[in-house]
Amino acid sequence: MLKQLIPSISNKTLSPLDRLGILDDLFALVLAGQCNAVQVLELMIAMIEEDDYTVWTNMANCLMKFHNLLSDTNFCHLYDTYALKLVKPISEKLGVDSKPGECKI
Repeated sequence: MLKQLIPSISNKTLSPLDRLGILDDLFALVLAGQCNAVQVLELMIAMIEEDDYTVWTNMANCLMKFHNLLSDTNFCHLYDTYALKLVKPISEKLGVDSKPGECKI
């Protein structure tokens, strides 16, 4: 069923609340041992062009939890590569330098 939702998630025809809920529910299933973590990682790759703040907050939370779980394993470097690929589009879009009129905090 998740594979059927991927196109609507990728092209953002599902609302941000729905995208957030799907990711949140799927991650909860992983934590409960009812779902494979790979499904969450595949879902987040499908969300690589995500630009909604609330959805990205949840994605960042998932990324940090996975990082904490994998930080002392042989998979750490592979995961870091995955995470960098995922955050690259949004970081390029937002940039790191403030724009005229933006707060410098």
